[in-house]
Amino acid sequence: IGFHSPPWDVLRATDITLDCFPHNSGTTLIESLYMGVPFVTLADRPSVGRIGAAILKTVGCSELVAWTEEEYIQIAVDLALDLPQLKTLRDSLRDKVETSPIVDGVAWARELEGAYLEMFKKWCEAKQ
Repeated sequence: IGFHSPPWDVLRATDITLDCFPHNSGTTLIESLYMGVPFVTLADRPSVGRIGAAILKTVGCSELVAWTEEEYIQIAVDLALDLPQLKTLRDSLRDKVETSPIVDGVAWARELEGAYLEMFKKWCEAKQ
């Protein structure tokens, strides 16, 4: 059996992706959304389990973030049972990713530069 990444063939045959826990997915989450596959995550966990919620909120998919295990199951079941809504969501996901801050490398670099400048200013002030 050969493996490859990104797993485009697997995602083409997937209707809904369920996040793992206690640790979240990261790359798989973004790949899923980009391929039009909704991704359900559970957010009420330690920091390593909140990556999914942060990404989904950033791309405008807060409705896919659950805060309890019961809600996690309900979101997945509701998506699976409402095929017209699932199609509408799937059709919008790539555009949501492409227009989100997640893929805005220039803005991210500017924010990082700003953080470095702020840290340098604090360091300089501490030295005086």
